[in-house]
Amino acid sequence: FVGAACVRSQSSSVLPAAPPPAVAEGIGPLEITFHGFKTAAEAGDVRAAYRVGICLLEGRGCVQDLPAALAWLLRAADQRDLDAQVMVASCYL
Repeated sequence: FVGAACVRSQSSSVLPAAPPPAVAEGIGPLEITFHGFKTAAEAGDVRAAYRVGICLLEGRGCVQDLPAALAWLLRAADQRDLDAQVMVASCYL
């Protein structure tokens, strides 16, 4: 499981944490990450809105959706996220 958190056992060795139950059900880590970004973005996290836009733009953890990607990027850009502003500008080139 790529990107798994690590936990320390009592013997101080580092062991990978068990993957979340959703991974065992066939939902991969990208889908979990996308869902987390989207939840944070809907709660007002500007950086998460940018990341949702990138995921939608590239189809990472979700189905590629260019109009929705641009909407999320615009949402972040309107709140002065510089990376989102650059990405929105490149969408218009």
